[in-house]
Amino acid sequence: MLIIQGEHLKELGLQSIINIRASLNLGLSEVLKTAFPNTIPIIRPLVSKTEIPHHEWMAWFITGEGCFFIKVNKSRNKASVGVQLVFQVSQHIRDQELLKSFVSYFNCGQYINSLKKEWGYFQCTKFSDIYNIIIPFCSLHSIRGIKDKDFLDWVKAAEIINKGDHLTREGSSKIISI
Repeated sequence: MLIIQGEHLKELGLQSIINIRASLNLGLSEVLKTAFPNTIPIIRPLVSKTEIPHHEWMAWFITGEGCFFIKVNKSRNKASVGVQLVFQVSQHIRDQELLKSFVSYFNCGQYINSLKKEWGYFQCTKFSDIYNIIIPFCSLHSIRGIKDKDFLDWVKAAEIINKGDHLTREGSSKIISI
């Protein structure tokens, strides 16, 4: 609204925008702190509502904040490589109740509180839960944008794992190339 009304072109309007920026997770850069020494971050309300309103909301949330990745490490199997699919959604610690609600929403995964940072995350690593719950959900309720390409590659890796081919050099090489 400030920009629409042209208030951002005035000193008071610009300070209002800087006050909003200062309240975000990472706050202000040192340059902005120096340039705007009278900044007072706005108070952000805690979101106590943790009910997921509908499946599409969750799909949009995953599109914006979700991560589909593959852990690769050394293993003693024939392929000498171990692979693990990981589905993760991270948020600032103030939203931990929302992330905790993902455990009951999906009926899998866990909430993990990072000790070193002010964030936490919902994470699912159990292959059967990923294959039978997370993948069908994300397939049915479309992930959008570039994240969809990540998801589709992740599904390719899941299919290789589901067949047991990840235990061979050829299969693990395919996953690594993904």
